Amino acid sequence: MSERFQNEKLYRSLCEPFPSVDAANAAFTEFQADLYALREKHRICELLFVAQIPVAYVEGDEGRQMVVGMFGDEHRMESMAGYAYGKSSSMRQARVARDVELACDAVRPAKNKK
Repeated sequence: MSERFQNEKLYRSLCEPFPSVDAANAAFTEFQADLYALREKHRICELLFVAQIPVAYVEGDEGRQMVVGMFGDEHRMESMAGYAYGKSSSMRQARVARDVELACDAVRPAKNKK
């Protein structure tokens, strides 16, 4: 299992496109209803979500619809999105720094043994 995905097989199956935009929209509408119920059950006051949904278009092309939604006080949406952007940027920078360090370790000459 790679660090990038917790479950690569599941991820691959989720990347299979819905057969139409209508099917994708219906699935996401149901997902939102389930998410709303979970929010209430677990007492989450604000919930911001972003999703990409793979879809096959009538023309034969495939793409991904992007959906952004908010449950709760929508006045908090921008600050929550800003926090999420900053956090994801920080995590990406840490990954890049780690990858650079690993690459440097791979090319550093071994120290002479005495």
